[in-house]
Amino acid sequence: MVRKGKYLKTFGGSTHLADLLFYLAGIILVVAPIIQIFKIQKLKSARDLSLFTLICIVLGVLLNEIAIVLSKGRMSFFIANLGAFLLWSIVLWQKIYYSFKNRP
Repeated sequence: MVRKGKYLKTFGGSTHLADLLFYLAGIILVVAPIIQIFKIQKLKSARDLSLFTLICIVLGVLLNEIAIVLSKGRMSFFIANLGAFLLWSIVLWQKIYYSFKNRP
């Protein structure tokens, strides 16, 4: 139940709604590349993924990390972005690796 000031009552304490949204976003940011990593590993191909898009995702998440550090932002978002950065970097590496390995 949302109360005045955007606080959410949970487990006998108050948790800021923004923190809950940051954690939810973090879970989504971390789960998406994990699914992609397993799919690429299973197929031994990343042909259907755009190299440009992956570079943009990794660069965007990296810039978010820098912005969070410079603005002394929320630790929850920093941790989620760090996980996403590492995992999307693995997807990018898989794309490059399998692009060269599966060349005719």
